Amino acid sequence: MTIAARGIILALLLTLLAGCATEPPRPAAVWSLDGNRPYIQPGTGGIVGQAFTRTQGGDVKFAAWRTVYLLPATPYYTDWTQRSVNARGYVGPMDTDAVPYIRQTVADDEGNFTFSGLPAGNYIVYTELFWKYHYNMPSGDDGTVIMGGPLTGTVSVTEGQTIPFILN
Repeated sequence: MTIAARGIILALLLTLLAGCATEPPRPAAVWSLDGNRPYIQPGTGGIVGQAFTRTQGGDVKFAAWRTVYLLPATPYYTDWTQRSVNARGYVGPMDTDAVPYIRQTVADDEGNFTFSGLPAGNYIVYTELFWKYHYNMPSGDDGTVIMGGPLTGTVSVTEGQTIPFILN
């Protein structure tokens, strides 16, 4: 094989390998008080919701006694949620200045939850729902699998109104 042929093969191989490379992670959104300031104020809006999911077999699984989080849907929280919750990756701790803007409550035994005293704005609602699935194989190999995962959604709240919301 000639040197020129080896060079062409090497160039093709490098081109193919470059196509397999993953994109470098994009920079994370930076915390800013400006866009988040309205969310720390008390308001007159609210959310009445229920968190649940359905199994492939159609059974309903409620987010019973699970913590439900409410985050402002600003660039910082949206980016953090996409990186850590939806992608199931650890992105490091949240900026300490951002923590006071997160509200939380605990759902009841049917996954019902309420947030009140909210200022108008867009919010991210988040919880996690896991359950055990037991299976029996004809071969006698029985086991248990953990099913479920994060539930996230967005909701717009207006002053003086309580918004019904389903998180599934």
